[in-house]
Amino acid sequence: MIEQRLKKIVLCLVIGVFYLTAFSNIFAEEKGKKNEPGKAKAKMKIAVNELKALQVDPSIPQLLTNQICSELASMGKHDVVCADDIKMILKHQSELIKFGNCQDGDCLKQMGNLLNADKFITGSVGKIGKVFVLNLNLLNAQTALVEKRTSQKVKGDISGLLDKINPSIKALLPSVK
Repeated sequence: MIEQRLKKIVLCLVIGVFYLTAFSNIFAEEKGKKNEPGKAKAKMKIAVNELKALQVDPSIPQLLTNQICSELASMGKHDVVCADDIKMILKHQSELIKFGNCQDGDCLKQMGNLLNADKFITGSVGKIGKVFVLNLNLLNAQTALVEKRTSQKVKGDISGLLDKINPSIKALLPSVK
């Protein structure tokens, strides 16, 4: 079991180095903007991970994830990498990082390094009785530690959660207010 885990970690590191090398021009250009004196500070890069489904139709988290990504991008304060973009980048690593199951710290750190992300937004959407709950977490992509959490609840129709996305983003990222 431990040997298998070590093999996965080593393989993931090798693939991660490959991807970092392959995308080095993109990342170097972006980092160069951050470090040049006299230039405006580069936008924080946020990766939006697909929400988990808890007692709801599996298509609902995907729709809400897309809505969170769209709202965050429309605010114009951050560079946003959406769940579908992440899936495309990571499709060659599907054996190592099962995207929908990438919720643990090691996996998120590896994904953060691969995407050159500063922050991650993860979370879940679920149903308890007649109440729908949207939970979002803001994680540091380098440490995979949760920096902020927010939870929104709506009774009755799940479409009410759409109105809770903007306040949730603002609770996680006060800079977008």
